Amino acid sequence: MKRKIAFVELFFHHEVLLNLCRLLARSNYEVSVFTTRAISKSIGDNYEREANQWFFKKEEESAPAFLERQKGSLDECDIIVFNTLAAHFKFFATFQLKAKTILIIHNAHTFLQPSKHRRLPPKIGDWPKAVLMMAKKVGLDSEYYYREKVLEQINYLSFPSEEVEKSMRAIGYLKDYQTCAPLPFTYFEGKTKKETSPKIRITITGTIDKLSKDYELVFEAFSKIKDKLKHPIELCLLGLPKGVYGKKVVQLFQQLKGPQLEVITFDKEVPQKKYEAILQQTDFVIVPLRKVSIYSIYEEHYGKSKVSGGINDMIRFGLPGLVVQHYPLNENLQQITATYENETELASKLLVWINEQLYEKLEIEKALEVYTLKETRKSLIETLDQIM
Repeated sequence: MKRKIAFVELFFHHEVLLNLCRLLARSNYEVSVFTTRAISKSIGDNYEREANQWFFKKEEESAPAFLERQKGSLDECDIIVFNTLAAHFKFFATFQLKAKTILIIHNAHTFLQPSKHRRLPPKIGDWPKAVLMMAKKVGLDSEYYYREKVLEQINYLSFPSEEVEKSMRAIGYLKDYQTCAPLPFTYFEGKTKKETSPKIRITITGTIDKLSKDYELVFEAFSKIKDKLKHPIELCLLGLPKGVYGKKVVQLFQQLKGPQLEVITFDKEVPQKKYEAILQQTDFVIVPLRKVSIYSIYEEHYGKSKVSGGINDMIRFGLPGLVVQHYPLNENLQQITATYENETELASKLLVWINEQLYEKLEIEKALEVYTLKETRKSLIETLDQIM
């Protein structure tokens, strides 16, 4: 008899939801998804085949009302995974379910100790709004109180990586909570055969904003080497430019164009299929993460309290990468990366990777064996079976 698992996603992370559904396809788990039409649209036209059952929130319906309406279906499940919780904490603090529950925590500082990691945004003009938000969360909404009650009620917390969980445990944030192994956000899909091209394709993924990545450092590195390149380069900023800063970054990178260097940018959200097609033809990526990022009014540390989508893209598409030194990488990912601390180091390593095509000498498949569909599915099912 098949076991029943439900995924509840009413907010953001459609890509994690899709990945978990695909990992449990043709397994001993029957998958039900409780979500919105917008999330299913983000997954794609053929979303229905990704799970056994889909339950949709009505457009005019609140998330609490939807879940109350579907409580009978939820109570038929053995395990319920909350893929994201970003609001309605008072409701979730008292919502009683029969199943074992797992909460995936994407931003650990924000969820576990928000009062310790409040930060004003970089722009002074945004401070009044941020201060009001802080006051509301502490006072009027009592969000911090109810968020803590949610954590007490959930059976297991799951983090995006072992490194994030270890970091949270080391600073004492998990002493009162039970965790399970990270539910995988992605898996290695295998190397795609690339089109024959003399160009070396280098990609930086993600929204172009000031809070997450240091684009100026990358620009300075390419400025140092653009006249020393032995092979033609196609540099792609694969993301939507956000605000004035994003547009300035695009204009800045256009200055790098030359006989050996082509720069590709976008002025709109990149459709998922195009995003995937570009990464399938990419030779290697650059992951220029800042050490600290401000999420809403909270400070998060990349690799220690949240993970980077760029690292997940490396795993999924089997891509070597030049990764900023402060981001913690496990032993497998270290085999397909080189790290840098500043623009001089990045320029030096870029020149070697490009002129000597060093990225081609890395044993990608061997390094990512632990991330294959077979191994990742096996690990996920073992985790769920232990909870049962």
